[in-house]
Amino acid sequence: MYHTPNTTYTIYVPTFLDDVLLSQMLITDLNAELLKKNWLTPELVREIESCFPTKEEISNTSEGDNIRDLDAFKAKAAKLLPHGRIFVSFKQLDQVSKMFLDAWAINKVHAAKRISCFYSPSLNKICQVHDDPVKRRKVDPSVKLLYKCPFQIRYSFMKYSKDPSKKKPNIFYRIKISGVNYEHTCQLSTVFHRESKQKNGTLQPNLNGLNDIIGLLREKPNLKPDLLRPLLLKYIPYYKAIDAKFIRNFRQSYSLDHPPIR
Repeated sequence: MYHTPNTTYTIYVPTFLDDVLLSQMLITDLNAELLKKNWLTPELVREIESCFPTKEEISNTSEGDNIRDLDAFKAKAAKLLPHGRIFVSFKQLDQVSKMFLDAWAINKVHAAKRISCFYSPSLNKICQVHDDPVKRRKVDPSVKLLYKCPFQIRYSFMKYSKDPSKKKPNIFYRIKISGVNYEHTCQLSTVFHRESKQKNGTLQPNLNGLNDIIGLLREKPNLKPDLLRPLLLKYIPYYKAIDAKFIRNFRQSYSLDHPPIR
């Protein structure tokens, strides 16, 4: 347990950590192993879920979009990710922020000890243009420059050693949140979330799973929608609406003579 002003927080230590650290593995192998682990303990998951938007904090638009309440987001972000909070590793903070921000329709970007929104300006990115104005390509304004979303959670490593003889991989250091900005200038909407996933290439379905469903439809072409929908939800990103229109188009696109997805 540790304290910030008027608040007490728990440091959630995964059960696997002691066993891994006591193993005889090389530190490079330990680093690789720890980077693959799920650092979210059941208690930490429950805390994150308690900061998810409620039904009252999500409004449905006539266009079929879902908008989260900005004030509620800022309050719950401040509750879950306050200045000074400690996490066991940067990987744990990364996983916490992803789970929390996905629920609020925000695509997380993690770089240079900073958790930010996809629509935040890129760090140290320099746009190079041709010296000859005639040969310059016409480039549409970046959405990052358009929205300049200021949301960010910065952190620092604790007891970090720069001495090469003592320095360990970053995964072995606890981290403390050192700076926060909960303001958010882009929409907390399902559409914005989906578009940001598409732009950075993370809106990818599980192709092996979809091929299994196609094989099932070949055997049972009249499979009822209420049985097909849960199967599709397992392999289609959760921010994609699996409605009657989607199911109908899926059946038509992948008919019985359609080859497997590659």
